[in-house]
Amino acid sequence: MRYSLLSQFQGVLVGAAIGELLGVAWAAHLSQQDQSELAQPQLFLGHPERQAQQLLASELLSPSAPAWGRLAVLGTRSLVERGELDLADWQQRFQSDVELGHPDGSGAEGIAIASLPIALFFHEDETKLHRKLSQLYQYASLPPGSILNSAVLPSFVLSLAIAQALQNQLQPQELIPQIINALTRLEAQSADPIADSETIAVLMQQLAQVQTLIQQNASLEMARSQLCQPLQATALPNAQFVSPMMAALYCCLATPQDWHLAVLRSLQMKISPQLVATLTGALAGAYNSLAGIPVVWRLALDRQHSGISTLKSVWQVVESEAEVIELATHLLATWSGTYDTQKFPVKRCQVPAIAAPRVIRPR
Repeated sequence: MRYSLLSQFQGVLVGAAIGELLGVAWAAHLSQQDQSELAQPQLFLGHPERQAQQLLASELLSPSAPAWGRLAVLGTRSLVERGELDLADWQQRFQSDVELGHPDGSGAEGIAIASLPIALFFHEDETKLHRKLSQLYQYASLPPGSILNSAVLPSFVLSLAIAQALQNQLQPQELIPQIINALTRLEAQSADPIADSETIAVLMQQLAQVQTLIQQNASLEMARSQLCQPLQATALPNAQFVSPMMAALYCCLATPQDWHLAVLRSLQMKISPQLVATLTGALAGAYNSLAGIPVVWRLALDRQHSGISTLKSVWQVVESEAEVIELATHLLATWSGTYDTQKFPVKRCQVPAIAAPRVIRPR
């Protein structure tokens, strides 16, 4: 076992948090059409400290941005408190969040990120995972039929990748064939084979492209040109939802053991930076666990601006990284069958400093 399941749960939520903040900041910067140093590729060759300081600058983060990760927090809290997927409770939490004046994130992109706790909670059973995702999307008032399927199945692909990582079965060269096999099994069991077949055919074509790029060690520029083009040849609803999913998958599989590089490359894909960076951060966090996320990026979540942490300024429903870690810990406790998660020992603390005994080391 490479990492503990607890550290992987924590890595998914913390990775998604950092990824979304970076995506929001990057999207805000691109909207300014500023050709400053931040927009230059040389930035991505620098030190993480500099990147975090620039991308997570307070002026680039707006509370009005549709912070979809906030929905993942609300969904996680529901799973912890209810011990199961209670869709009525999710709906109530999402509605209350909108009534508080927070941006509505109930579209396909928002639900994709909101479904991350479902990927964690049902990671050991792919059939149940797909069923629970379908129920969530259906309850989110998305249109039925092929439109619903075209939103659920891309999320299912990313959820399968996360599930493989959590089970320590994610092999970068073998993941795509495993996902294609899972889609084939799903198609054979489908109650609406016509609607599902069209969506699955598009997904398989895109997955094959990702596999080819990984096998050829293709450059980021080539990956961007192939994966980020609009899917003109299909009338599939939500077709624009497929490319960001494939981009996130490529970024993780191209540099699977480097969380930092995978997320930075996701920003350079130049397509839906908030969605791609969030999904990349989550999947890379599942594979590398919390231990694989650079400390400087994690500390950036708690950097104070006018008395408010960077994380709270966007997500608004959590105060700090420690609260996200605590939430992930309680989710694992609930998944494992703990009766009362409030009695589960969790100690909130800042990023711990760990070193060999009797040796002075820099933090």
